[in-house]
Amino acid sequence: MLDEIKLLLEELDSDKRHMLPTTFYNEGWLLRVILHWFYQNQVSGHLLFFLPGVDWYSEGLLLS
Repeated sequence: MLDEIKLLLEELDSDKRHMLPTTFYNEGWLLRVILHWFYQNQVSGHLLFFLPGVDWYSEGLLLS
C-alpha cells in the first residue's frame, strides 16, 4: 500500500494525477488513497467496485 501512496504523490506533478497537488494538505486526501486502492484492486462485489474501463475523480471543479 505504501507503494501506491507513493505513486499517487508522484503523480501530483503530472497530467495523470487524480487530485490537485494542494490536496495533500487537506484531510480529505485519504479518501483518494482508498478510492485508488479499490480502483487498482477491483474487489468484485464491494460497494466501491469500479466497472472496467472507467476512471475516478475525487471531486468536481465548479467554476465560479
